[in-house]
This record gives sequence, structure tokens and C-alpha cells, in this order.
Amino acid sequence: MTAGHVLAAVFTGLALARAEQALFVVANALGLVLPRKPDPLRIVTELVAVCVPADTVRVLAELIHQRINALRGPPVHSC
Repeated sequence: MTAGHVLAAVFTGLALARAEQALFVVANALGLVLPRKPDPLRIVTELVAVCVPADTVRVLAELIHQRINALRGPPVHSC
């Protein structure tokens, strides 16, 4: 049992020691195959600005605030 654990630890140490080198080899191989920088896509449509009235934003902010700060816990009975 101990020998199995020792062998597993040695094997793991060797794998980790060689893993960085193997990763660099794979990265270099992919760098040779894949293009370095893709061509930029052309713009098909114009960018449109959307204007949202401040009142709408304020109402949404209040709803979110109420949702976040809602009372939680068991209901309080007033007798």
C-alpha cells in the first residue's frame, strides 16, 4: 500500500515537472496552425443610441431598492 502511494506520488511529480514543457509545445504547435490575428469584421449596421427617460430609470431603481430591502422573516402578529 505504501509503495503504491510512493509510486503514485513520484509519477505525479514527474507529470507535473513535464506538464509545463508539454503545454508550451502544444501552444507553439497551435500557434503555427492557427492565425495570429483575425481580420476585423466590417460594420453592417449603424449604432443606434437608445434614450431612456430619467423617470423610468428612477422607477426601476425604486423597485429594485424595494425588492432588495424587503422585510424578511416570520410575520409579526399584533394582538
